[in-house]
Amino acid sequence: AKMFFSANQVPEVYDTSDAMYRRLSLTRWERKFDEKTRDVHKSKKIGTEMEKSGMLNVMLKTLKRMLKQGGFTQSRTVAERREAWIIESNPLIEFVDRHVAIKSNTSVSTNDLWNKFNETSSKVIKNRREFDAKIGILTGCTRVRDTSGLREWMFVGICLRESLRQEGQQSFD
Repeated sequence: AKMFFSANQVPEVYDTSDAMYRRLSLTRWERKFDEKTRDVHKSKKIGTEMEKSGMLNVMLKTLKRMLKQGGFTQSRTVAERREAWIIESNPLIEFVDRHVAIKSNTSVSTNDLWNKFNETSSKVIKNRREFDAKIGILTGCTRVRDTSGLREWMFVGICLRESLRQEGQQSFD
């Protein structure tokens, strides 16, 4: 059984079994509808004999291809589906991979990390606590209050990769 979700944001999935990800498939729709482009009479237009005939021809062509190949095309492996779904559902995974270095004896302010995420990601995480908690889980770092001066919250054990580049260090994880 396949599952279909229609959502603006891909929901997080906590089932990690292969069976779950075998059933999931991300389909991105490039077309966005707004008040100018929406067609409230589409159902009437699709109901014409000419449209029905055209759709039937497309379906018959698709059926012929499916019979020839023995079923639906599975373009992605389960592992590829899992990775795509996880990255889409949790934008922090990609952010951490691209912008965060796990390195002992380093730290970064939670504000700097939050600001970098918002600068570089098209995804939105509205809840700052959720952001901080997920960063801790993904990186294994600790969140502490800095006691030297500003008393701001810091993540210890990670830093922004750009800060390592500025210092001329390698960002090996």
